Amino acid sequence: MEFYYYCTDVKMMSKKQWLLVLCLFVIYLLLGAAIFLLIEQEEELKRHKEDKLKRQK
Repeated sequence: MEFYYYCTDVKMMSKKQWLLVLCLFVIYLLLGAAIFLLIEQEEELKRHKEDKLKRQK
């Protein structure tokens, strides 16, 4: 019975809090994409050059 009481006593987040969480989530995704791009970009360019040379032969 106590568990049910604790679960029903949860307060909802305000619209400002939801907006903040959404903004933080989007920033988190963009930072992850930027880091992934920095890590993988050199290898991708190298692979692209190799493919281009293979097509020319």
